[in-house]
Amino acid sequence: MADVSLRSVSKRFGKVSAITELSIDIADGEFVVLLGPTGAGKSTTLRLIAGLEKPDQGTVFIGGQDMTTSAPSQRDVSFVFQQYSLYPHLSVRDNLAFPLKSPAHDLNAVQINARVEYVAQLVQIDHKLDNRSTALSGGEMQRVAIGRALVRDPAIFLMDEPLSSLDAKLRGDLRVELKRIQTELGATLLYVTHDQIEAMTMADRIGILNDGQLVQLGTPREIYENPLNIHVAARLGQPTINLLPVQAIAGIKAPDLASIMGIRTEHLDVMDTQTTGTSGAPDAIGRDLPQSDASALDTVAKLDRVEFLGDQNRLHLSIGEHRLVTLGDGDIEYRVQPGSTLHVRARNALYFDEAGNRV
Repeated sequence: MADVSLRSVSKRFGKVSAITELSIDIADGEFVVLLGPTGAGKSTTLRLIAGLEKPDQGTVFIGGQDMTTSAPSQRDVSFVFQQYSLYPHLSVRDNLAFPLKSPAHDLNAVQINARVEYVAQLVQIDHKLDNRSTALSGGEMQRVAIGRALVRDPAIFLMDEPLSSLDAKLRGDLRVELKRIQTELGATLLYVTHDQIEAMTMADRIGILNDGQLVQLGTPREIYENPLNIHVAARLGQPTINLLPVQAIAGIKAPDLASIMGIRTEHLDVMDTQTTGTSGAPDAIGRDLPQSDASALDTVAKLDRVEFLGDQNRLHLSIGEHRLVTLGDGDIEYRVQPGSTLHVRARNALYFDEAGNRV
């Protein structure tokens, strides 16, 4: 495996700037996820590392060597695309073996077969080795595509939203499998996605891209708990962070420059004004929320609707013209109905200035 470094890399397509002064270091054996919306520059970054695009400026290092002008075949990288890109007329075995038949590998038939068998077991597709690729399910085809990248044992793996075309359950299963494989191999892996769940569950570090610029790089916890601006704060968290004017919730002592407050769903206490607990205070209806003194809950919200999610519910609230979302326990719809009046209180709020930067 190898480390990867980009130094002040920029790339334009006509008048469009896809990447601007991008610098990032990926350590040997690290799993880094680039997260951002469509057009953020994620795929372009992968293509620059792979050599499929040439930077207008800047330097690409792989394994400590300057590879900026090197051909893709000289970079020792494997690329997994969003679409499976398998050879439909070949079996699974032959699809996996195809990269190893290049003269550059100098392997005999026994060595190739051993490598194919090992990788097929790793991606759990060994029971389908003699099937045509067209006879596979979507998840099986993606396993073959990932296996075809693994079989070469490259210096770095590049993956461009490889799970996005799969259904939700299969995406969840393959997330676990892909992280397991990367851990077992100690592989250096750069993964691109717009799915925050993929980023949070798989990455050692997450890089947030926006308009071709790296906004923040850190562990999932660092990104979630200490976002540098509103864009980063909104990329992680489900439901997304609530953004309100600082004066919307009573009792908030905001920093002088703050004009916007961000409240994660787990930091929004919601209390029912119609029922009381043993202390005489309103009942908490959020997940595992502590009972609180009613005098501290001066902000009144209206419950607009409840989304039933099984073990929990998503509560849609309004404070005047402002909308916010939080989570309640699984039987909340039996205790409060749309139109109910609730008390809310914010804890551990994040504060941002008018430009959206953290204060």
